[in-house]
This record gives sequence, structure tokens and C-alpha cells, in this order.
Amino acid sequence: MPLPLTSEAAQNLDFVLIRESTEGLFASRETFKIEGEGESAAAYDTQKISYQGCKRVFDFAFNLAKQRKAQGHQGKVTCVDKANVLGSFYFMRQVFDETAKNHSEIEAQHIYVDAAALQLVAKPWQFDVLVTENMFGDILSDLGAGLMGGMGMAPSADIGFEKAVFQPCHGTAPDIIGQGKANPTAMFLSAAMMLNWLGHQHNNQHLIKASDLINQAVENAYASKELLPYELGGNSGTQVISDKVFSELAKL
Repeated sequence: MPLPLTSEAAQNLDFVLIRESTEGLFASRETFKIEGEGESAAAYDTQKISYQGCKRVFDFAFNLAKQRKAQGHQGKVTCVDKANVLGSFYFMRQVFDETAKNHSEIEAQHIYVDAAALQLVAKPWQFDVLVTENMFGDILSDLGAGLMGGMGMAPSADIGFEKAVFQPCHGTAPDIIGQGKANPTAMFLSAAMMLNWLGHQHNNQHLIKASDLINQAVENAYASKELLPYELGGNSGTQVISDKVFSELAKL
């Protein structure tokens, strides 16, 4: 499958972007204010970054990095912020550093969001687990999806303390409804993420194994070079991709 980056290292990317999803600028989405009128008017959104909001997402990031390190990944967490400009991000970075002290076996790094955008295009293979604020995560997650072939290839999850929702990164794509062109790959990978999360939540190795099998089936399906989704210039639609993944799954 043709990918945007031609480097050999970019053909096997495996990093995770974690986005805090209740705070940041999005927290003021329904409470923004406008002061003044006409040419003197100004609109204000207030960013919220709390200690508890940071701590829970950073702990999650470091724990995930531990799991990935056990699987052969780098064991590194990179905090993406803009601490050189905004005090709220400097505060966020301080909480990150404090959390990192409790996870000494995991490498901890910082990067400014503009530099992160550059490096995600130039050398994305250097990253393992990235963790960031809501708005930055919203933007960088789409960049990450583009690196792996587009929104149709990108799984995602909204994870709380006890519950979680798993879904593709893309929306409903009303422009192709009923045409059979939608790429189901992100849905399969989201299902694999769900089974993996449930497996770790309930210490159930069967669920974790099922997750691995789905991931392997998707990888094998595309390794055959028979599939090329519509969004990448091919003509492999929903049914063709599904049939191929199910066929590979049956072989495992």
C-alpha cells in the first residue's frame, strides 16, 4: 500500500498518540465569551489544564509505554506542549516531570508541538508514546492517520477509568454513503484495541489473543498487496477489504 513517506523506516510505524479529552481549549467550547461590539469586539476561549487531568493521562501514558516495552517497543513517553509560550503548558510539563519520576524504567522526553509536527513528518519512527493536550491531540492525530494511509486506516479509543468507547478516527463520510467505498480497516483495528483493553482490564489472555489475531489478519491482508482502498487511489471497497481480512483471520 503506498504511504506518504517513502523512507523504509516509515513503512513500519508503530506509535501511539494519547490525547487528554476533557480539558484544554475544548473545555470552554460552550462557555466562550465575546466582549465589545463591532470592530472593537473580541472573543475569548479559556484553556483549562488541571493537575488531576494531567496526572491521570500521564499515568496512563507511562503504563501503556510499559506494556509496549514488554512487547519490544522503545519504552518512551514524549510530552507534547507549548511550555515556552503558555504558562498552562509549563504547568502541564511540571506535572509530566513529576509523574515521570514514578516510572523511572520509561524514558521521558518533551517536545514543543510545532517541533512535534515537523518530526512526525521527518522522522516519525523516533516516537513510541506521545501524550498531549486536547487541541494539540486533535490536530496531531489526523497527521498521524495520514502517515499510515489516511483516516480509513486509523483506529481510536476514548478511555476512562472503568469504561471506554472504541471507534475509527473518521466520521460518517456522507459523501460516499451507499457506494460501498468506505474502508472498514479502522473499524477492525478499533475492535482489536477494544479486545486488548478488555483483556488487560479483566486479565483475560483470550481477549488479548483475539486482539492479536485481528491485527495480524489485517496486516496479512494488506501484505498480500491485493488491497488498495478508494481513498488511496484503488478500487478495494468495504466488501472486498472485509472479505480479505476475514479470509486471513480464518487462516490463523
